Amino acid sequence: MSPATTATGWHPDTRRRAGFLGIFLVALGARVTYALAAAPNILPISDAGGYRLLGQHLAEGLGYIRPYDMARADIMRPTAEFPPGFPGLLGVFHAIGLRSVPAQRLGLAVLGALAVVGIVMLARRWLPERGALLLGLVAAVHPALFAPESALLAESLFLWLVVLVLLAVVRFRESPTPERAALVGLLGGAATLVRSEGLVLAVVLVLPLLVTAPPRRIRVGAGVAVLVAALLLPGAWAVRNLTTFDEPVLVSNNLGSVLSGANCDRTYDSDLIGFWFISEDCFDGFRQEALEAADESVVAGELRDDGLSYMRDHLDELPKVATVRVLRTFQMYEPEQQGRLATFEGRRLLTERITGWILWGTLPLALAGAVHLGRHRRWVDLWLLVSPVAVVVAVAAATYGNPRFRIAAEVPLLILAAIGVHAGVVALRHRHRTVPGE
Repeated sequence: MSPATTATGWHPDTRRRAGFLGIFLVALGARVTYALAAAPNILPISDAGGYRLLGQHLAEGLGYIRPYDMARADIMRPTAEFPPGFPGLLGVFHAIGLRSVPAQRLGLAVLGALAVVGIVMLARRWLPERGALLLGLVAAVHPALFAPESALLAESLFLWLVVLVLLAVVRFRESPTPERAALVGLLGGAATLVRSEGLVLAVVLVLPLLVTAPPRRIRVGAGVAVLVAALLLPGAWAVRNLTTFDEPVLVSNNLGSVLSGANCDRTYDSDLIGFWFISEDCFDGFRQEALEAADESVVAGELRDDGLSYMRDHLDELPKVATVRVLRTFQMYEPEQQGRLATFEGRRLLTERITGWILWGTLPLALAGAVHLGRHRRWVDLWLLVSPVAVVVAVAAATYGNPRFRIAAEVPLLILAAIGVHAGVVALRHRHRTVPGE
């Protein structure tokens, strides 16, 4: 037998590619099955419905316009209520013929299955080959990773970009060149156009690597490369917004509706504490009479100011509310209620329950993995896997609690949990081998 082959007669590269293909097929099968058999209907007025209309209007050459103003009143108003990345993807789907909800779900299923393969590639940096493949099987059928695809939510694309950012950061760590730093920045910028915290995540991940990369010439070159590349895509979009709206808009106007809906009596002192609510006293939508008097950026600015004003008037309550927001995001506060609320976003209650059960089992294992890395002084590894979780916590505390906002933390938590399990298995084997008389 050639040393280049394994005991099975397979070349290691062939076996690795077969493993990737198997994981891809399992992930795709799980997603297609859920999309066709279990996915709920998309509500007419919802984020997903808005994304679909935005994509359709882009494909039809109407531009990035307020979706429901056009669909219901035939009024064309430019918008930046949502970052353009995910609607842009749906616009591509629409242009190539994937126009129905089932067809777009299948398109996202392929993207999600590729993301799972990326998770396996990422996990191989910390786990043996077999452990990475086992983790890939878990990720392939993990509902938290595929439910956003069938709900047609932006987190489905964001997950894919988070995996790519992590892979790019790991490659930069292995060989810190300006080219690899630029790739991190470019992917972080792309992620920003899907969810606004994407750029923050990329910078937080790569910053300690830039600081520690030798020599100084490499650090400076890589730092400039990551900064310039990170600003390319968001910068182009910001130019569009700055030349379109009366008030400055960099990525989106979404912060206005978020802050106004998350900072009101209903979300500070009721059973919906830490969540988001739409009503006359909270966020009452972008009303037509307001949009007729001023453009979207001005209306969004007023909503943002209302939310910030409420926060300032209730600073003594904010720590409690922020804590509940984080707990809601990790399904640790009123999980049954949170699951019912998720149904209004096109997610199933049973799916939400299952994701919560999996999360509760994952967290102690992930903590064990983090402790293992810390005990072995693998501080950079610990940073790469814990910092995305910290970003999710910060975003939830500053906005409102929703399990879909946890998507950037899902992959690092799974990898940390796998590290914890692997460390425990190795320790048990070592202990068994050293027992006297064995």
